[in-house]
Amino acid sequence: QIKSHRPRAALVAMVSSGDDFSPPEHRDRIFALIVAGTFCGQLGLSILTPFFPAEAKSKLVKDSTLGWIFSIFELATMVCTPWASRLLVRYGSKPILVAGNFLGGLANVLNGFCWYASDGPVF
Repeated sequence: QIKSHRPRAALVAMVSSGDDFSPPEHRDRIFALIVAGTFCGQLGLSILTPFFPAEAKSKLVKDSTLGWIFSIFELATMVCTPWASRLLVRYGSKPILVAGNFLGGLANVLNGFCWYASDGPVF
């Protein structure tokens, strides 16, 4: 069996060697679950958006800080995309999507604890 950190190279080597290769039958269901998890993770951010400014004002957060809170997600996306793309090519889409969903879920859980943050600049 060929061991490679590049799934595509292993697949090409396997096909060219004459071995029988067929993807698992449940592959489409697994992919659909991963995509649904990613979609739900993004919904977590979208649902928060209409209510967050009022809650931030009640905690005495400045408008500029509120702008940073919403912009930092896009900034992190822009900075991490090249790095994530390299990992995607190296390890394949499934492990990267699962890890991203896990980290996104963890961030959403931690975001839930913002309710207990004290008022003022610490928020």
